[in-house]
Amino acid sequence: MSAIYCPPRYHNIKQKDFLDYFQTLGPKYIIGGDFICKHPLWGSRLTTNRGRELAKAIHATNCFPLSTGTPTYWPADFCITHGISKSYMEVEPNYDLSSDHTPVIVTLSTTVITVPKTLKLHTAKTNWQTYRNVLDTRIQLNISLKTPEKVDVGIDELTTILQEAARQATPSPRTNNITFDIKNIILKKRNVRKKWHRSHSPLDKTLFNQLSTRLKKKLKEAQNTSFLTTCPVLLDMIILSGDQSKRLRNHPGKSSHS
Repeated sequence: MSAIYCPPRYHNIKQKDFLDYFQTLGPKYIIGGDFICKHPLWGSRLTTNRGRELAKAIHATNCFPLSTGTPTYWPADFCITHGISKSYMEVEPNYDLSSDHTPVIVTLSTTVITVPKTLKLHTAKTNWQTYRNVLDTRIQLNISLKTPEKVDVGIDELTTILQEAARQATPSPRTNNITFDIKNIILKKRNVRKKWHRSHSPLDKTLFNQLSTRLKKKLKEAQNTSFLTTCPVLLDMIILSGDQSKRLRNHPGKSSHS
């Protein structure tokens, strides 16, 4: 862990200066602080000379910036990390302080951090004609809006109608049966594969094959579980059909036709 502050009076900071600083930190590090430089790589809309030099140093050392993607001051408050997978880190701003800078909080976990999906009212499969039809049916234009209370009620009703129309027009997403255990195996398999490609070691190849076999087994178990939980009616029909076929085959009066 390292903290940094780049005073604005030092205008001539070059890529080599950043590289020399990175080399003093070892193979794995997290640098956090106020770099006072701008570049789109960490969420700024502009690019300054110092930001360009820092971006070149980041690319040259295979580092990557950690930022919230939202303005902190310039934005100039962010972190840089090397040798640590982004899957184990979470970045969030802290708006509790009264400073004109927004602190960036980086959480480093011992396990993979799963990012929850952003909830949306519509998707690419939303039927917009159905959406319009629901709005035409539900929205009433004879609501009185003469008082603030009635305006609030009207806004709440309109919001509810818009949400309900979107739900009716949007098909439910398919459930994802990839468990946390499977995601961990996938991550380990990718890391081992990279290591094997660099080392060409038989031990790494054996470990890669073991993880591949384990992943296939877990995926098959997840598929079987999904089938058993989502298709009980189909299973009952298959079992019933099999019982009926068995009874017909064993019927004493069965005759063959040519």
